Amino acid sequence: MPHRNKQGKIQESEGFMELLINSVPAMIFYLDAEQRYTIYNETFMQWYNVDAKEAIGIPVAEFIGEVAYARIAPNLAKAYAGEQVRFEMPAPTRINPHKWLSIVYTPDKRSDGNVTGIIVHATDITESKRTEIALRESEARFRTVFEQAPLGIALMEGREMIITLGNNRIFEIWGKPSTVTGLPVIKALPELEGQPFMKLMEGVYDTGIPHIGTGTLAKLVRNGVLEDAYFDFVYAPVRNAEGKVTGIMTLATEVTHRELANQAIARSEARFRALIEEAPVATCLFTGREMTIPLANDKMLRVWGKDRSVIGKRLEDAVPELKGQPFLDILDEVYTTGKPYSATAAPAQLEVDGVLGTYYFNFTYKPLFNEAGEVYGIIDMAIDVTEQVLAHGALEEKEAVLRNAIELAELGTWNVDIVAGKITYSERMQQWLGIEEATIPTGASPRIHPDDGERIRKAFAKALDKDGTGRFDEVYKINNVVTGVTRIIHASGVTQFDEQGNPVRLSGTAQDVTIQQDLQAKLEQEVQLRTEELGSAIEELQATNEELADANDQLLRSNEELAQYAYVASHDLQEPLRKIQVYASMLTAKKEMPQSSLDLASKIAASSERMRQLILGLLDFSRLLKSDTIYQPVDLNKVVKEVLHDFELVANEKNATFNVDKLPSIEAVGLQMNQLFYNLISNSLKFTKPDVPPVITITADAVTEELLREHVRTPLPFASYYRICISDNGIGFEKQYFDQIFEIFKRLHGRETYPGSGIGLALCRRIISNHAGALYTESTPGEGATFCLILPDKQSGL
Repeated sequence: MPHRNKQGKIQESEGFMELLINSVPAMIFYLDAEQRYTIYNETFMQWYNVDAKEAIGIPVAEFIGEVAYARIAPNLAKAYAGEQVRFEMPAPTRINPHKWLSIVYTPDKRSDGNVTGIIVHATDITESKRTEIALRESEARFRTVFEQAPLGIALMEGREMIITLGNNRIFEIWGKPSTVTGLPVIKALPELEGQPFMKLMEGVYDTGIPHIGTGTLAKLVRNGVLEDAYFDFVYAPVRNAEGKVTGIMTLATEVTHRELANQAIARSEARFRALIEEAPVATCLFTGREMTIPLANDKMLRVWGKDRSVIGKRLEDAVPELKGQPFLDILDEVYTTGKPYSATAAPAQLEVDGVLGTYYFNFTYKPLFNEAGEVYGIIDMAIDVTEQVLAHGALEEKEAVLRNAIELAELGTWNVDIVAGKITYSERMQQWLGIEEATIPTGASPRIHPDDGERIRKAFAKALDKDGTGRFDEVYKINNVVTGVTRIIHASGVTQFDEQGNPVRLSGTAQDVTIQQDLQAKLEQEVQLRTEELGSAIEELQATNEELADANDQLLRSNEELAQYAYVASHDLQEPLRKIQVYASMLTAKKEMPQSSLDLASKIAASSERMRQLILGLLDFSRLLKSDTIYQPVDLNKVVKEVLHDFELVANEKNATFNVDKLPSIEAVGLQMNQLFYNLISNSLKFTKPDVPPVITITADAVTEELLREHVRTPLPFASYYRICISDNGIGFEKQYFDQIFEIFKRLHGRETYPGSGIGLALCRRIISNHAGALYTESTPGEGATFCLILPDKQSGL
């Protein structure tokens, strides 16, 4: 092993030290007792931009400058006093004032404790310092945001919800001081007991799922008063590094004003909706240019003839019949200009109950504006004045008719306005009175003839008396103020009174009856003369009446004898006719007879059968001439049912259809009612079109007074009349035969085509006559016939 002396060891130690300090990525240097650089590493040389010897022996203060030295001097003093010092500072300007250094001063002590120098270790901490500064600045900004945030923020730790952090706003919201920090929420805000918030926070803590509340009501004690407040809030879970929930963060914004405003808006909208729904007229709301219908009351829906399915639709889709009418264009104009629109008695085509009709409305389109002054909707209010318009039209027609009638009757009209004290005359009255003004004061009324003045004044006063009849009806003389001509007029009028019973006006007409009065005077003279002559004529008439009574008795006896004769003749003729038919039948049965004889026998049989039908018809007709009938209650439904049963085979053969209404019950002769319906239904089944199934309809309704007067000459005053019509789709007949078909033996068709005796309809008319009714027909060739019976429900007033 080589021998080394002490100096060699020192040199070897210094070489090792130099190697060590140069391998460390930090600035290391040594200061001697006089604070002079004695050794430094490569990092020192790089930072200060010096070589290995340039700074050796130079004091620190001189090398780094007085300003930088002043910052480190206190720490150097501590180090030279034997204390190790650690601190951070910006690098001296000579290095880079933006670089941060972490510096350690380690004293170099001798065995006696004296410091012989300082070992300085400086590390570049610029990046970490910048991060630290950024974190501090970020924390400061966060704290500033936290404290100045417009929403309340609080942090609650653990399931006990200990308040560990809160900004000023959250304490304002709670109405509590910041001293509640460190308390569980339920103790800080005991009024939350029974409210949902604690359970919500516990739910977020247990599940880790945030909860968001909007416009939620909370009852809080603030300033010693329990208040209702509304909040938008979030409960968010706070997790540790392992992801475990350790607390709850709440963020809350008080929206009490907003919610109260929304509630006020909702109440306002509810009131608005109620106003529309309960409006006394048809009302609806349209929104947007598309005229969508968000609201419409039942009255408007009835006007449209629609149900509530139209709500939410556009007007043109909800009420399609409005297309092509002016209303959609008017609404668009109101929406565009913001100017309201009104109309009176405007016609509209609307489909109500499936029927398109014309209706008339007074309506208003009023625009609605938002806060920006823009139109967002239109209120439609409408009043159905269809009845008034139609009534007004009818009234105008009546007034026109009345004016024409007044003109044709040569009447004058007058009106006394009691309140205004004026009289208004028509042009004809002005001519009679000789005045030019249509309206004059009542005090300037033309003179009434002195003979009638007092009487007319009393009659006028009586007409104005509220306890009287309110009518004026007098005949009196007037004088023409210009010509002096006297006229006799018949004036009549009616007084109108107000609600208190005071007369308001008296209006009426006047007729010039001068000629009539003269004629009446002459007529009275003539009547007197004729009365005397009439006395003599009455005596002669009485004698004539006695003669007529005797002639009437003889006529009744003659009719009875004629009816008896018809009955006997019809009855006695049947026996020889029966023998003719028997013999004719025997002849046609002989096979050995020549064909010509058989043809003659067949004709005899056919003629005898027609003869038999005529005799039977004549017999039936003769029976109807008798007046000894007994009327009983008869249900016509039962009668028709039995008759249809009799025709069952024929109806089936012809594939006939019967449609029968409910028929009334009346007082009648049951057998005659059976004959009546039998003959009429038989006719409908007989006179059918080839290959066309007959359809027979029987209807019944009450007879109007007008129809009764048209067909029944002398209606029974105690009875109500019914009309029963039997209609078919048969061959029909011409209008010229409407009366002829009811004549006995009258036929419109040959027997070969439509068999019959020609008595059936004559029997029907006789039956109707027996029951104080009427029978008429309506028909068109090829379209069928209708026979209508008019019958009373009673035959006696007892």
